Amino acid sequence: MERLIETGTASSPVNENRMTGACCELFAGPSMLGLPASLLECFDRISEPIGVGDLDRRLKQPKAPRIICIADGYLEPGFAIQNDEIKRALSAGWPVWGIGSVGALKAVELAAEGMQGFGLVYRMLRRLRAVSADDVAVLHYPFPPYEPETLALLEIYMLLRVARKTKSSLTDIDVRSVLEALQEKPLHDRTYEVVRECIPKYLWKYLDYVYDTPKEWRIKRQDLWSFCQRKPWLIQNIEPNNSIHGRAND
Repeated sequence: MERLIETGTASSPVNENRMTGACCELFAGPSMLGLPASLLECFDRISEPIGVGDLDRRLKQPKAPRIICIADGYLEPGFAIQNDEIKRALSAGWPVWGIGSVGALKAVELAAEGMQGFGLVYRMLRRLRAVSADDVAVLHYPFPPYEPETLALLEIYMLLRVARKTKSSLTDIDVRSVLEALQEKPLHDRTYEVVRECIPKYLWKYLDYVYDTPKEWRIKRQDLWSFCQRKPWLIQNIEPNNSIHGRAND
């Protein structure tokens, strides 16, 4: 059975995308959790996390050109979008942006092919010697609002890093040892409760304080927030062949 593609739409009385003549579509799930609906009105269409066949189906539709913004995507074998499918969209002249999660990962892998990346997660992945889906993977509910049940390794790193800056005695060595321990655990065990168990109990209050301030460490969500505010796809130069040149600094 084909997966449901569109999970919602966003519209605004004045949609800046109409100035480009292109439809701007966001593929997102857990990264949207907690974002105000008004912030997402910059997109003409909001669809569930991207999966295999989603872009190929759109390439066959007559309503091109389309600006594709990928935040979240499925990672399971048989459901995950492959790089070749994104390359076909890029070859057709469609601008493709990657933000925050699977999108940022794909933007790093396909930078040479013209996919554009945005945000802190993208920059962090770009600095790694070897990028892995394991860095951004989470388990989440399969329907809106796609509430995550686990934490991504990059977000755990940020959570511990922020806690490290508090008055706690958490050290860089502690942070590394926790991350190494969690890397060995299956995805379903990467929960906040398990993270707490990896550090001494007397540090829990510091970690709890940071956990209750998601803006400090939910970097995938913050990247999407910033992307919506800055709308980098609107400041690019659009050529007659509908390709977009240039790269955002963020």
